Amino acid sequence: MKRHTYIRKKIALIIIGIVLVFAFCGCGSKPDDEQDEQVEDSQDTDDDESDTKKPDKPDKTEAASKADPMEGDWEMVYNIYHSEYGTDGESYDGVSMSDDPYSQTSLMRVTKKDGKLIADYRMGGFESDYRFYGNELKYLEEAAYEGCENSEWCVTFTDPFEEESDEYSPMKKRFTLTDNDTLIGVSVYTDGNIGTDEYYYSVSTDVYYRKSDPRLEDRESIRYFNTVTVSNAEDLLNNIANNTKILLEAGTYDFSAVDESRVQNPNVYCDYGAYIVNGHEV
Repeated sequence: MKRHTYIRKKIALIIIGIVLVFAFCGCGSKPDDEQDEQVEDSQDTDDDESDTKKPDKPDKTEAASKADPMEGDWEMVYNIYHSEYGTDGESYDGVSMSDDPYSQTSLMRVTKKDGKLIADYRMGGFESDYRFYGNELKYLEEAAYEGCENSEWCVTFTDPFEEESDEYSPMKKRFTLTDNDTLIGVSVYTDGNIGTDEYYYSVSTDVYYRKSDPRLEDRESIRYFNTVTVSNAEDLLNNIANNTKILLEAGTYDFSAVDESRVQNPNVYCDYGAYIVNGHEV
C-alpha cells in the first residue's frame, strides 16, 4: 500500500515539474514576428537619433595646441614710409634698410601659451628703444590699414597704458601676414581735416622676415625692389628711385645735353641747369 502511494506522489511531482517548465518558457519568449518588430523599431530609433545629432564642438585643447601662422622668430629687414600733406597733394616716400647706419632694428618672437598669442617685441634705433615682453596679441577681423594686401585680419598688442601711449608708440602698431610669408607692422597717423592745407597723413610699414628665411642669406638683394638698365643720361635721371638698382651700359652720360622738360621724375629736379636728386647735385 505504501509502495503505491509513493509511486503516485512521484508521478505527480514529475507532472508538476513539466508544467512549470512549459510555463517559464512561455513567459520568457515571444513570437518571432514580435521580436522582429522590436528589432526594427530599435533600428529606426537609432537612425532618427543619428540624423538629429549635432556635430561635436572642436576640442578646446586641440585648438589651443594648433600652430598659428604668426608664431616664430621675426627680424625686421626694412621700413617703408609714405606721407602726404596739404591740398596740393605734396608727398614723400622713403625706404630705410635695417642694416643702414642710424636705422631702426627690430626683433619679434611670437609664441602660443594657453591658446593665446604672446609676443616679445624689441625695437631700437637712433635715440629710441622700445621693449615689450610677454604681451598678448589680439586678432581683429579687418585690414591693418586701407589698401593692405591682407584685408582679412590683423593683430594688435594689448596696451595696458593705452591712454598714455602716443600715436607713434609701437603699441599702436597693427601686424599682419602677406601671401609670401612676410610679417608687416603698420603705424598710421592722421592730423587735420581732409581737403585742407593742414591735413597730414602718414603710414610707416616695418617689414619682417622669419630668421630662418633663405632670403636673409642675400641681404643685398633685399635692398633692391627693382632693377633697370639705362644707356643715356636722360634714362638715368628718369629711373632714379628708392631701392632701385640702375645698371649703366658703356658710354658717355652728358647731363648738360638733357632736355629738362623730358625729365619726369618726382625724385629729380633741375636748379639753374644742375640736376638735384634728394638734395644732392649730379
